Order: sequence, then structure tokens, then C-alpha cells
Amino acid sequence: MLPLLNGVAHIERLQAAFGLARVAGGSCQIPATLTAEGTVVQLADFHRIVFGLLPQTAPQGLAKLQALLALYRRTPVGVELAPDIMLAMWEKFAGLATLAAMTCLMRGAVCDILTTDEGAALLEETYVACSAVARAEYQAPREAVMAHFKAMFSDRSSAVTASMLRDLEGGGRTEAAHIVGDMLARARAADIDPGPLRHAWCHLQTAENRRLREGAQT
Repeated sequence: MLPLLNGVAHIERLQAAFGLARVAGGSCQIPATLTAEGTVVQLADFHRIVFGLLPQTAPQGLAKLQALLALYRRTPVGVELAPDIMLAMWEKFAGLATLAAMTCLMRGAVCDILTTDEGAALLEETYVACSAVARAEYQAPREAVMAHFKAMFSDRSSAVTASMLRDLEGGGRTEAAHIVGDMLARARAADIDPGPLRHAWCHLQTAENRRLREGAQT
């Protein structure tokens, strides 16, 4: 089984349901959004998939992943068979949780946040917290990856937002619990100061409560 969802909570659930040996790890990087009609729209000509064996995955699963790698190499999709997929997933989780928490909380792009008095500091605090959770739960993100995200979160010309913000502003369901809520819970369990994650999760929960309440009234 090869899930490509964001975050890491689904890995534990799938392992519990199907057994440790049957679950591999994966991550995809595809800028996309979901329209009100339910159509997935790719926003940029970039698509990359990374997958690999988890520590508990059965060794014979490697042959299947190698076969999948060969198939993907015949397509325009960038692909990698990672030697440590859990690290790659945690690195993405830390960056995505930061981007989702801050762009949803502030209802703006990175450039909008950075042109405020406290935006740069709040972005940094959030990424530091998420990276600390990755270190406590598995392993610290690699220096090159941290440098990439730090550059992203300090680029005053960047109009990037998390897809979660588009879902939020569109009045739809979000993966907030799976990303921001889960990261906050793991920070608390590790006794790590979550920084702005607390405020972002409250904001996202409030929006979901309102969506459900108003939907029930129609």
C-alpha cells in the first residue's frame, strides 16, 4: 500500500489497519486546487512523486516500488525512490504545516504576511516549532531542506499560499486536522512551544464549525 497524502498521521492508521509490513511511504508535490465543481486543476507545470520503504515495510516491497519507479520514469512526472522516505515526509510536513498555518491564519500569501510588522518573526517561529517536532518525532530536516523553506518564508515577492487557504476561502472542507491540528498535538506531546500553531488551529476549527452550522441551517 502506497499512500501519497500530506502529513504522517495516516501512516499510523494504515499500519494499524493493514499491518506494519504492508504500508510504504510516499509524498507528492503537485500545485493544484479543487474547484467548486469538484475538478482538480493543476496550477503549475510541476509534478514530483517520492516514495520508499518505511522501516517496518516488508523488504520484498522494494521490488514493487522499483517497478513503479520504472513506470513513472516513462511519464513527465518527476520521481524518486527515497532511501529514507519518512524523513522526506517529515520535511514536507514541517514546511507545509508552516505554510498552511500562517497563510490560513493571516488569510494572505507569504508576501502579504512578510510586509507586516510581525509577519517574518511569526513565520520563523512556526517553522522552528514544526522542525522541532520533526526532530522529536523522527529526525531533524536536512540543512538543504531547511534552507529551502527558510528562503521561501522570507521571500517578499512570493505570492504562494497553501491550497488549504483556497479551500478555506471557497467554503469547503480542509485537511486542517490532518496537518495543522496534528502538528499542534505532536508539539504538545513533545513539550515543544507550538508558537502560532495554536492560533491557526483555533482559526481553522472556528471556520469549520461555522461552515457546518451555516450548512445545517440551509
